[in-house]
Amino acid sequence: MPQNAVQYASIEQMTSTLEGLAGTQFNQNSWLPAGNRYKDNIIENIKIDSQLPNIVNTTDLKEYTSVSSILHCTDGWAFLSRAFSSMINADIPSAIFFIYYSELRALMSLFGTNGISILSNKHFYFDLNGDIHSTIKLGTHEIVQRILKEYIDNSTKSALLLKWIKIGSNSLYDWLQATGFGTSYVMSDFLNQWGLDINEVRADHDTRNQVSYRPHILNPNTYELNYEDNLKKIIDFWRLCEPEGTSEFKLLDFYILKKSLQMIFNSLPYGEDGSNLERITEPSYLLDFKEYIKSINITLGSPLLESQLNNLTSFNSPVDEFLDKANKKAYNCITNQYDLIPMLARALFLLRFATAGVNHNLMEARISKSDIDFWWKDYGTKYGFWDENDIPENFVDSLWPDIEEVINQIKDIMSESEVQFGDPKSLENFYLRDINCLTQVNKIPLWGFGL
Repeated sequence: MPQNAVQYASIEQMTSTLEGLAGTQFNQNSWLPAGNRYKDNIIENIKIDSQLPNIVNTTDLKEYTSVSSILHCTDGWAFLSRAFSSMINADIPSAIFFIYYSELRALMSLFGTNGISILSNKHFYFDLNGDIHSTIKLGTHEIVQRILKEYIDNSTKSALLLKWIKIGSNSLYDWLQATGFGTSYVMSDFLNQWGLDINEVRADHDTRNQVSYRPHILNPNTYELNYEDNLKKIIDFWRLCEPEGTSEFKLLDFYILKKSLQMIFNSLPYGEDGSNLERITEPSYLLDFKEYIKSINITLGSPLLESQLNNLTSFNSPVDEFLDKANKKAYNCITNQYDLIPMLARALFLLRFATAGVNHNLMEARISKSDIDFWWKDYGTKYGFWDENDIPENFVDSLWPDIEEVINQIKDIMSESEVQFGDPKSLENFYLRDINCLTQVNKIPLWGFGL
């Protein structure tokens, strides 16, 4: 059952398997041994092997699962890159299709990180002893939804998401523990607030079906968009993924912490009736909230900079507006129109957590950048991030400046009142390379994995 898979699947088995592969296989420039039963044609081979008990090769599938968690994550970012290309070309149905699959791959990565292998309609997990177990037989989309529900309901497993992300020297988990509330009884509320709601993921699947199997042109107004606003949202997305110092996603991680602390702060008794409603409407609310954060920060013993405190008490920025839509529906049945931002926000949260999980497993397995250079060198060359004769030493220093330059170019042009971006043709004055750079969110895992 999905509940058993979430409860008993072992992340330790995944990290120890990766560590073993690093010592025996990665130096041969390959993720998996040539003889791994599931390296190729895994679905067909699993179908054959699972017809009789005890035939599935546990070692080979464990190796496949540990590695696939990394590659599902990069594929998720690649699907999102295709979505951005579709958005820039005003192809909203295709963007919806690719965003949904970025969500799906992020979840498959997250579950693989935890020791759960999603394989068409046959699925397995590995317990702490390394033993293999099958789970309920369902299709990929349905089993992912079922496991997500169990994952959110399991406070121990879902709390790992907060342990993997750090603000300064403290994890998000440390911050919530310092409030005195802990995480156990509020974790599902947090995840639902960030859009990791089984109902929203299921609705995104239904939306994908609509754009996949129904002609788009019959209802063209359904897929209308404000093109300039569309570009602004792409820029907001990039800002949320901007690395700084030890943080791979500075503004996104601050948002998660801010919303978590605000939820706890808003639940504290205040006023005569103890409901805290009075405090929320008080002009001093932000000041009170800032003092609350400072008190927690003192408990943690690692003071934040004033700029960081300001990030935690700002609620009206464009990136806040972007992420606040994560628990909204993409389709408005009243207007019969789609809004991409709720799906994009959900995909970003899912990919953030999946990326953090991969980062954690790589560190626990003591896998360095050089251990997997056979992969990332080819990855960057294939997608045009660099020339094969100009391999970067530092991903952030070499990749982010190009993104920053294009963002600033577009913002400067947008600030000129006589210039409007009404459709894809309005971008014709940009070099193709510049526009392509804006779509390359599949660069993000290179620094997101901590390489």
